[in-house]
Amino acid sequence: IAFSFSVIETISVPLCIAYYDWGVLETNLLFAAGALVNLVTLLALPWASRLLPSIDRWLVLIGCYLLLGTFALLAAWGKALPLPMFVIGFASFNANFPAARTSLVTLYSKLMDKWVSNMATYMGYMMSMAAIARIGGPFFATQTFH
Repeated sequence: IAFSFSVIETISVPLCIAYYDWGVLETNLLFAAGALVNLVTLLALPWASRLLPSIDRWLVLIGCYLLLGTFALLAAWGKALPLPMFVIGFASFNANFPAARTSLVTLYSKLMDKWVSNMATYMGYMMSMAAIARIGGPFFATQTFH
């Protein structure tokens, strides 16, 4: 999940400059709108978890499938990606990422709490793997773009 965030974060700026002739202002507005979508999703998660107590498992699955679907949608168009489709894909990604990540961390901590006495160590391992993915993601994204 962290790898996908790193890739979309890295590839969006050069893609917007190369395909849509956007400048700094337009690109910043895109990321600000993505952050707003991200925030709305994060604020909706506690409400959803009160409504459906076991929603975290479903959100991990649905979020991951929607993230893959978003990447497939964006990749299928290639260089002829229409701007509305890119914006919809970017917004979809920013809505699905926080739901999938938050639910994954919640589910992981629930599972580790039952089996492991030193859960903090294993949470640290999980966060370290996410950090490694965020380090490697930009290299993958820039090689893919060029």
